[in-house]
Amino acid sequence: ILASGLGNAYKMALMANGFKAFQLATEDGDLEKGILPVGQVMGLIHDEPTVAELFERIVAEAREVQRKLAEKMADTA
Repeated sequence: ILASGLGNAYKMALMANGFKAFQLATEDGDLEKGILPVGQVMGLIHDEPTVAELFERIVAEAREVQRKLAEKMADTA
């Protein structure tokens, strides 16, 4: 690492420090001292449902799929 230059050694040291902060957030759940990597996908999130809302949506979608499949089965009979 040192042979490739001090800049690379410095980057590696920062990465090592970042790993501990990442571990604090992901394994220990400490979002105050830890970090979570986020990327461009953050700009695509416009909806933050509760767990209850999410389950309601999943059940509603499943019922809709079930209804459509039942219609298709009735049409082929």
